[in-house]
Amino acid sequence: MEDDNYTYRVLGPGQSDRGYNLSQNATATSSTPQDGRSISQLIWVFAGPVIFFVGIVGNALILLVMAKKRMRGTTTSVYLRLMAFADLCVLITGMIPEWLEQADILVFKYIHPATCKLEKFTFYTSADTAIWILVIFTVDRFIAVCFPLEKKDYCLPSRSKYFATGALLLAVTKNFHVFWTRGAEYITVDNSTVLKSNCGRPTPEFKYFEFYVRPWIAFTTVNALPFCVILVCNIFIIRALIAVKKLRSEQAIVSNSDRQLFQMSLMCLSASFSFLVCITPSIILLIGRPHWTGSTAYDISKGISNQLVYVNHSINFFLYCVTGKRFRVVLVHLLTKFSGGGSNDSMDTRTTVYRTTIASAKINAKNGNLLTGSIASSTPRCTPRPSPMSSPKRTIKALNKTPEASPFLTKKNTNHRNESSL
Repeated sequence: MEDDNYTYRVLGPGQSDRGYNLSQNATATSSTPQDGRSISQLIWVFAGPVIFFVGIVGNALILLVMAKKRMRGTTTSVYLRLMAFADLCVLITGMIPEWLEQADILVFKYIHPATCKLEKFTFYTSADTAIWILVIFTVDRFIAVCFPLEKKDYCLPSRSKYFATGALLLAVTKNFHVFWTRGAEYITVDNSTVLKSNCGRPTPEFKYFEFYVRPWIAFTTVNALPFCVILVCNIFIIRALIAVKKLRSEQAIVSNSDRQLFQMSLMCLSASFSFLVCITPSIILLIGRPHWTGSTAYDISKGISNQLVYVNHSINFFLYCVTGKRFRVVLVHLLTKFSGGGSNDSMDTRTTVYRTTIASAKINAKNGNLLTGSIASSTPRCTPRPSPMSSPKRTIKALNKTPEASPFLTKKNTNHRNESSL
């Protein structure tokens, strides 16, 4: 979200964030119609808490779900966790101070020059990091879908952490200037220097940079470039997924790896398209800002576009629930455990051990090396009430029907058969 237009407001008698009262210049400095500002303020006061609460809960659930063992081990899990954490930082550092200001409770950035620098730096850095991680995630899915042979070289969980760290360092470098370009601003009134704002531009050079240089840097690196990269990658991803799905339907073969690829790609597409939809109004308003500033429609549109930017950082949880089947399953297990309904880990353990036992028994039976009682010795003992299908007798009976070898061969019979074959 781009910084405000910074129109200096008239101070009341008890307000101390400015050095003096601008009531004599109120008409000259206030060019925005009051009705547009009031509507924008109402949007913030009532819609802001809803977006904030939904975003905090949703991103916290994403972190909990992605921390489960079943969801770990892929680049998707790494990027989604980092994006959720960055989105939480955006909501906390951006929405809380903005809502307090719009509700006329507290202007955090005017308390002290240090609070101004801290608020701007943390919000800009977390927002940029969240957007650039989404861009990296989209490129990762683009490589995995369109260039599967290169996937093993670039789409690795270990490398994804380095890519995300690089995005954070770039965001810090881009926004480190606020520790110099923002802070206490003084003006001269009646041959005396007074404090104009604790969150102004200290020098004319910094003011020029903030008004005419930084907006275009932000527009290029946070809006336009990510928009183009995500849009182009999504087009190629969708084309590749359609081609793969058509090929698999003709062959009537759909593997688990294909299903996982589709789910991960759909989760990425949903998040990236949400970014495109929510960020487009801000791009349009930033381009038309020199021509529309001061109108009621611009003030209202700016309030709505700012809310859409925060919606982009709050809606990912619902997108993952819609597009990710595995995400939904793990989420249901997690909520069931928290609600006191127990955990399904024991069920998963029984199923895994049972399948492993059957698979190893069949391999041994095919090689003619299965001894009587070997299955009984490998029967899982971690379950207090094993299912009937996991009993040794039924397993041996099922394996006895295989034509390759009998599971009741002893060592002597096995050796005799091997010698006769020689």
